[in-house]
Amino acid sequence: MMLYKVAARNLLRNRRRSIATALTIAIGVTALLLFGGFRADLIKLMLTGYARTMGHVIVQHQDFFEYGDGNPAQYSIEDAMAVRNALLAQPDLASRIHVATPLLMFPAVAGHAARETSKTVLINGQEAEDQSRMRTWNYWGVRLPVNPHPLAGKPANSALLGTGVARMLQVCSALPDPQQCGARAPRPPVANTPVNTDLLNLAEDESTSSQSAQASKASQGSAQRVPADRAIEVLAATTRGAPNVKTFNAIGTENQGIKEINDTYVIVGYQAARDLLFGRGSTQASAITVQLNNPDDLPSMVEKIRAMLAAKFPGAPLAVRTINEVAPIIDQTISMFNTIFGFIATLIIAVVMFTVSNTVSASILERTTEIGTIRALGLRRSTVMKLFLLEATMLALIGTLLGIAGSVSMELVINALQLTWFPPGGSENLSLTVSVFREFGMVVIALMMAVVFSTLAAVPAANKAARLKIVDALRFT
Repeated sequence: MMLYKVAARNLLRNRRRSIATALTIAIGVTALLLFGGFRADLIKLMLTGYARTMGHVIVQHQDFFEYGDGNPAQYSIEDAMAVRNALLAQPDLASRIHVATPLLMFPAVAGHAARETSKTVLINGQEAEDQSRMRTWNYWGVRLPVNPHPLAGKPANSALLGTGVARMLQVCSALPDPQQCGARAPRPPVANTPVNTDLLNLAEDESTSSQSAQASKASQGSAQRVPADRAIEVLAATTRGAPNVKTFNAIGTENQGIKEINDTYVIVGYQAARDLLFGRGSTQASAITVQLNNPDDLPSMVEKIRAMLAAKFPGAPLAVRTINEVAPIIDQTISMFNTIFGFIATLIIAVVMFTVSNTVSASILERTTEIGTIRALGLRRSTVMKLFLLEATMLALIGTLLGIAGSVSMELVINALQLTWFPPGGSENLSLTVSVFREFGMVVIALMMAVVFSTLAAVPAANKAARLKIVDALRFT
């Protein structure tokens, strides 16, 4: 206990130097925690965004990941609805699943007859209501807007275009927000003439051709009229290789932040996409996307889903993949953030260690004669070393506690300002938030690192002080 009192008294003997050292440590800890909190929020924002659009688990044909883009029909799930229903029928699985929804993706040609334009696109068939539910997922409580899916509640022939697709097909001027896709002055208006809205099942054989004709006629009679300036004709090859056409009503655009994606994607309802590629009555899909309530359940859920599929669909060529496997950019981005954080942490630690080492060395230099005196009075070398290490540790504790208090205060200020930033490749402004108080593990690690490295930085100087010869120390001037 006496040693602690002596160390505290020694720190107070040169208040200016002690305060400067503690403030240096505090600034370093504050910067480290703020950047770490910002990094933590960035990762949570990214993971939430991916979870809202792609879920956590993807069930698909075992070869779809490698070959599905070239032949989506061949590498689809034969009875996707049965797979989905099986997932939701298992109480142990259903209780942990937030949404399970089918997706259908395939290439097609989109044309706009009124402007005599066409474009190769990627059709994304989605269940709008399921997608709206997925957009409500917010496990970490990040500041992300909850917007319903644009196709939710819209007619079955509605379509959402990438901004680049809308621009190249020259339909921007007819959409609610023409400036979003960079529309210039429109051409002369096009007459609002009715367009054939459903040309399905062109590849049907003679045994089913009459039935298909009746279905098509009934569909035409009940279909919503599509204004010519928003009518998009989509041409796709059916599973039998024959052309199939369906007309969609472009209701708006969506910016994904990446030009290559905006120039190709078209979102339509899952049923409409399924009818276009497979014909009516089909239950096929490219994948079943599963969004979990708790992302921590991901490893165990993957194993449970695999076991269920093996039991319910023996021999079916189905694979279960995590979102990290399907989108490796997630792990790559997290690794990049961790690398940057590690580099900054290393620089801060180096500055702190240099400062502490310099402070202890200066203190030893000023107290050389004093060291000789106490050594002559019988104080052991180990005790001298412990004294200086204790002083360094106390400085580190004071500085770290000040840094934690400063970072929490800055967190409250930054979050209260409700700042926003536009991330690279993003499509909208995101909230700039920092989480320090909630990242308790990070705070504890920062405290331990500051104390340990500050103490280690003082070891060489403290060892030098302990090894001073009594005679040389007493003669020092």
